Amino acid sequence: MADSIEMRVARLEANMNYLKQEFEETLKAAYDRACENGDVEEAAKFARKLRNHMLDMTDKYSTVDRLFNFDLPDSISMTTIIQAVRALIDGIRNIGRNDWAVYRQHLRDITAQEGFPFRIDWGNAPEKVDEK
Repeated sequence: MADSIEMRVARLEANMNYLKQEFEETLKAAYDRACENGDVEEAAKFARKLRNHMLDMTDKYSTVDRLFNFDLPDSISMTTIIQAVRALIDGIRNIGRNDWAVYRQHLRDITAQEGFPFRIDWGNAPEKVDEK
């Protein structure tokens, strides 16, 4: 029984990934078609939808809870605690300054770009963080 549940989960994950990719490709095609037709309203609508999708796909690289993803050893010394607190403070200071935050802000600002909605600089996503 457990195997069938694991197989269902794996199949559903594969389907979700496929649908996310298909959704993105469809949004890009709709945006391109609106641009080709010179339809400002449609191009802006699909540009925003595509931007929102890109933001959704990068949420996991930019959320604050990633900041607290560190392990402390079982036998902990005062020096280790101080180092951990310093690392935590540095992390808090750098919220909003990391590559993902800069990229995501760039996506949010596409509507202010000269030439929007027909000419958009989408920027480049940083390299993906290894998943644990």
